Amino acid sequence: MVLPVKQIVSEYEQKDDGEEEEEEEIEVDLDDETDTSQHINPKTLIKRGEVSHEGDIWNLQEAPASVTFCRGADTKPLLIACSLWSPRTLSPPLGSNEVLVSNVIELSHDGPPDLEFSGDAQESVTVALMHSACNLKGYEVVIKQLVDLEDNEWIDLETENFWHTSAKSTLPHWLFPVAEAACTITRYSSFAAIWRLKTFIFRKPKTVTAEFTCTVPDYPDVSVSIPWSSVPAIEDFCLTLKVQEPPSIGLNGDGMLVGPVLHVSSSHNVELLEPAKITIPLTFFQGKRELEDLRSGEWKILHNSREKSREWTESTVLLMMPPVLTDGIMTFQVRHFCRIWPWWSRRPSHDLRRRASNLCSREQGQRAGFLACLCDKVTPSNYLLTLSCFPIHMKEKVNTYLTSTYSVPFQGQGTSLEPLCKEDQAFVSLSEAFSLQQSGNTEELYLVFLGDEPFDRSWPVKVRELSDLRVDVFKLYVHDGQERRQMLCTMHIIPRSPVQVPFHPSSQAALHSEPRLPVCSEVGVASTSPMASLRQDLMHILKITLLGDEWASLAGGLSTLNRELAINLAAQPNVKVTLLVPENAQITKEHKMMAERSGITIAKAEERPGFEDPRDWLNWPPRDVTMDVVIGHGMKLGRQGQVLRETKSCQWVQLVHTAQEQLGIHKRHTNAISEAGRKHQIEVNLCKLADLVVPVGPKLAEAYSSCLRSEEGKNIFVVTPGLFKEFEKSR
Repeated sequence: MVLPVKQIVSEYEQKDDGEEEEEEEIEVDLDDETDTSQHINPKTLIKRGEVSHEGDIWNLQEAPASVTFCRGADTKPLLIACSLWSPRTLSPPLGSNEVLVSNVIELSHDGPPDLEFSGDAQESVTVALMHSACNLKGYEVVIKQLVDLEDNEWIDLETENFWHTSAKSTLPHWLFPVAEAACTITRYSSFAAIWRLKTFIFRKPKTVTAEFTCTVPDYPDVSVSIPWSSVPAIEDFCLTLKVQEPPSIGLNGDGMLVGPVLHVSSSHNVELLEPAKITIPLTFFQGKRELEDLRSGEWKILHNSREKSREWTESTVLLMMPPVLTDGIMTFQVRHFCRIWPWWSRRPSHDLRRRASNLCSREQGQRAGFLACLCDKVTPSNYLLTLSCFPIHMKEKVNTYLTSTYSVPFQGQGTSLEPLCKEDQAFVSLSEAFSLQQSGNTEELYLVFLGDEPFDRSWPVKVRELSDLRVDVFKLYVHDGQERRQMLCTMHIIPRSPVQVPFHPSSQAALHSEPRLPVCSEVGVASTSPMASLRQDLMHILKITLLGDEWASLAGGLSTLNRELAINLAAQPNVKVTLLVPENAQITKEHKMMAERSGITIAKAEERPGFEDPRDWLNWPPRDVTMDVVIGHGMKLGRQGQVLRETKSCQWVQLVHTAQEQLGIHKRHTNAISEAGRKHQIEVNLCKLADLVVPVGPKLAEAYSSCLRSEEGKNIFVVTPGLFKEFEKSR
């Protein structure tokens, strides 16, 4: 028996009503032919934390999304959770010309179901969702909110769209393009972004005029005018317009202009006694604009009376008058309302209907991403090359899956230069550094863009040299009888950051090589195929916590090193960084905003009575701060690592940035040298206990390697800082 969506959701709600606990898989009895990815792990928790009256900002790269809890919206602290739903389990119903272009997230809280928020109830929370839509004329991206789970009813939220980072500097750079909406949340509130044609409704004027003219507000030169004699006497009569920017006509569109598709419908069936006039500017047309004389070609008008049909009929000969081009605006007349599509061709075209049908199938192409992983090294020079194609809002999910499933020493990524439509094939060409281990037809090297889920393929390869690992991705066209390529992206495969691969502390060979840190301890449900596991929405994020006492550099160079290390770690894919500071740390709004922009969460450890040094409060981080790796510094900000490793079941990295014995020589107070020796011994003992020791610079590396020589198998990784980004162009 297969569980219905409502029952699956109900089980999760019952679990969320109880105490905080580890997420468990739902056992579902499935028939042999049932797709298990639709029913296993339909929801994945990505963050749970307490939000106070002061508000908070959650930047969730796993989603990817940003949630702002407005100040004063909650009357009391609430424990709020953010989860990802599998779109196969929960998503908005889609109509014609509508596409789901984001992940589906849920916000839930532990308060009563009828909890009321203070202040403006419409602006208690702001949700921002990354999406894969393109910025096409006539379209809009709208965030929808689930209001009735029983009937799967969603409502539109008033949405703002930001296509570039300069348009919304308060959001992290990895979130763009992004849709943002303010709303209030219930006990369970789900959100998703939909990409659709924008609808313009025009109601019949109260007074009689010569014409009922409907001008599209966003595009004033697009209009439909109906003679008053053809307007029905019905008072609530209205006209609905949609303007659809045409897809790119590609290489086969030489000598052609393709206009927008104009959707015209009325609230009542009417018979136009006189034809309606339509105007469309040439700026809406796709194709070569430098054509010398548009009057020498042929204007064609196609129409389609069925909304979901791709079959077009030419109706040019039925027009009362041929299309006229004046001052860059084309005008023509029609006798009935439907979908209308103007074309211009330099030469007579005998396959216009076929071209139109093919082009119509390419509407609403999405932003696509590609990932290349050189993984599973079995013997020297032998690898498994795994390539993936996906909508860009799924990038983190795909990267998480691949890097948690395989050992990936080399990786490359890219974004398609052209939007991709569902079922588009993207062909692959490998550089000479690769050779396929299995002989076969190279035409089989291709990926498929599925639109609503990732697609991946793997090939065993041999690598001749690591200096030129390149994968080209392209589309194929036939133009004038010849096959041509359209480049989509080039992926240069390079070594991955050492913080993204597994850590094996028992490995003797790792002493002077790159360390391997642990992956997240969350374990997903086993599956029969790699991509089936991915579609179960398994999240696998490496969570790193750095110990500090400030964001700024008021206390000296340690804070600077700490901050820059956090920023660079947060810039890595699939890594979540938290800076843990004492409750009394001087963290201003500007500091918090700077950290959020870099994808860093600043968490505060509460004051603990009896512990005079605030740094000791770091032994008790907030409950919602989970970690796979804790990074400590020296004695004052490193001693907590031994406690956190036990209480949080994480790996402890100890960073050393000073030579205490050398510093003691230059201090003049009494017992300076002996005190420095005592501190040095404490730092050495901490390093002996740590899972990984990270000295800053070669001199400290030499000193601590000598001190730790007796520790068999101890891992040491040397960090040599470079210039900060702000000074990289200074002379």
